[in-house]
Order: sequence, then C-alpha cells, then structure tokens
Amino acid sequence: MNDGVSVIERYTGSPIYQISEQHEGVIALVILLGLGLIVVRLLARWGHGRSQAIVDRFRALLATERLFAGVILVAAVANLGMGLGQESVAGLWLILVGVGEVIVVRHLVKGRAWRRFASRLLVVSLVANLGLLVAGITLDQIGLMTALLEATGLAVVLRGVERTRLRTRWASLVVVGAIGLTTLAGWGGAVVAGAGGERLGDTPLPGVLLPVGEDRAPTEAESAEAQRILEATTVGIAKYQDLEVAAAAGYQVDQIVGSQVHAENPAFKSDGITLDPQRPETLVYEPGPDGPILLGALYEMEEIGLSGPAFGGPLTVWHAHDNICFSALMPSLAGFESPLGGCGMAAISVPITNEMIHVWTLPGIENAYGEIDDAWLTDYLEQQDPAS
Repeated sequence: MNDGVSVIERYTGSPIYQISEQHEGVIALVILLGLGLIVVRLLARWGHGRSQAIVDRFRALLATERLFAGVILVAAVANLGMGLGQESVAGLWLILVGVGEVIVVRHLVKGRAWRRFASRLLVVSLVANLGLLVAGITLDQIGLMTALLEATGLAVVLRGVERTRLRTRWASLVVVGAIGLTTLAGWGGAVVAGAGGERLGDTPLPGVLLPVGEDRAPTEAESAEAQRILEATTVGIAKYQDLEVAAAAGYQVDQIVGSQVHAENPAFKSDGITLDPQRPETLVYEPGPDGPILLGALYEMEEIGLSGPAFGGPLTVWHAHDNICFSALMPSLAGFESPLGGCGMAAISVPITNEMIHVWTLPGIENAYGEIDDAWLTDYLEQQDPAS
C-alpha cells in the first residue's frame, strides 16, 4: 500500500482545508516581510538614520498598537499576494484592501489619525467575505488566516476606543460576529463551489475527496457496465427493504433516524469481496411515511489507498472522505472538521477514509452514482405518502 502522503496526493479535496496553488506564494511573501523587518532593525543598530526613526516610532507605540501593526501588516502582505495571484475582480479587491492596510499601518507608525479608517476598512473587508459565499469562491487556509488576522486587528481598534460598558459589549459583539461571518463565508463558499461536484475535475464538497483527473465522455462499454451493475444492485438489495432480513444478514438497522442513514455490515466490509450486489458493505435508508425506505447501497474498498474499480469509467467515480469527525462517546459520524481546526467535544478527526461509491436504486433517479438530490428525494418521498 502507498504511504499516506502519496495517497493524499492522488485526490482533490475542498480548497477550504488546503492552500490554493494561486496562494502558495503568500507564504514566501510573509517570510520576506519578516526578513525585511529584521534587516530594518539591524540597520537601525548600525546607525542608519531612517531605519532608526522607524524603530523608534514603533517602540513608542502602545503594546496593543504594536500588536495591531504586526497582524495587519501580515494581513496586508497576504491580501496583496492573493490579489496578484488571480486575474479577477476579487483579485483587484484584495489588492485594494492590502494597499489600504499598508496605509493604515503607515499612519499608525507616523502618529497620524488611523482608527476610523482602520475600523471601516476591516469591517468592509470582513463583510465582503459573504460575497465570496454567494459567488461560490472558497476561502482556502490562507484566506481564512488573513480574515482572522483582520478580526484580531479589528478587536484592537475597537478596544482602543471603548469608553462605556455598552461600547465594550458592542465591540465584543462586532468581533465575534466578524469571526462568525468568516467561518460562515468559508463553509458557504465551499458548499456552493462543490455543488454537483461528483465528476473528475470538479471541486468537491467539504469532506469529500475525488481522484485527480479530467472528465470525459463514457464509452459504450462503460455505459453498459454501469447500467448492468445498477440493475444487479437493484435486484440484489431489494430483499433488504425488509429490515428483519437486513438485520439477519448483519446490517446495523436497529435505528433508522435522520436523513440518508448508512447501515453498515461489519462482516461484508472485511470479506475481501468488492462489488457484490448481494453483499454490499452498506445500505442506505431514509425514514418514510410507512417506515424506512431503501435508497440504495454503498460499496467500499477494504483498505485506505486502494482505488475502486471504475467499471463505468467517468460515470462511476469513487470518492473518499477527509477531515471528518467521529464521536468518541457514541461511535458515529459527528460532522466535518472545522476549517479553523479541530472537531467538536468528544470527537476525533479522521484524515482520510477508504474509497467508496453510492448506487442509488430508486426508480427514476437521474444520476444513480452521484450525490442524491435532496429536492428530488423530498418529492419522491411525498409521492410514497398515501395521505398526499
């Protein structure tokens, strides 16, 4: 089996957990910024007049002001680097914000008025992240880091102008709201960008990994094989609509609560057999008006790093999951790891899972091997309700 690094490199994941190729240069720019500041300090020690003046003015600032200058200068360099890395209106906006942040720091160090301009600039920059959500542009780790630095800077600005308890609470609310908006924009943009991401070359949803590759049209043989597996699976799992039969076969169907419940069969997950329509590793159910409805099956490879057989070519793209959280108290999926890092309480993060593929066997479904459409499923369930 391949080592973990090479396995990860075979997949494309949501940008929210990664550093975009367009933004890789930002790290180098931040390092250069640090080196430049060290050079200025050394020149000041050696008697360079202009450098000495800069260092003296910086040392004369309050501790909170020095903190502000540091985080906003890093944010400015990051914004400039991200803006130069993309040719779009968003890129131009990032450059303008970066220039504005440099001007704010310059005014601060020179003793000029800076708080009002800084607060307005940072609020506008943080709120503008919601525009990325609407546009389906995903904040990557560099973008999230920059937004958090700006939120920190905003906290310093507002803290410095507090005079009353009401203003204190208002400042705290604004900062917490800014962090919340950043997280919302990150998640929302990633979800919008990953909508429909189930083919090679698509942007995956958060927590989903797709093999690296480009989409193409399937051959006649691939289309025929995909149809054959679908029909065989439909016939093979039909008996498991009866939960007693499913339970007797070893599927964990004791509690079907929530949407698209995955009932695993531990024995079938380790039997060394792949794509057996009579013994899929997992069944998927949905609560219905007259009891759980069998939606389809999930085939799964036994080991991490093993590629699933693409029997239908581009029609049957296997996927894995990354950055998912499992509850340690009650063994079950607890959601996805926050893009800011970590899982919730009493949950552990799993960096990557085995490859798997859904086969939806409901009649009339448009894409039997992709993500099931929630609106379509709702309509289907309503049609099954005798009272509707």
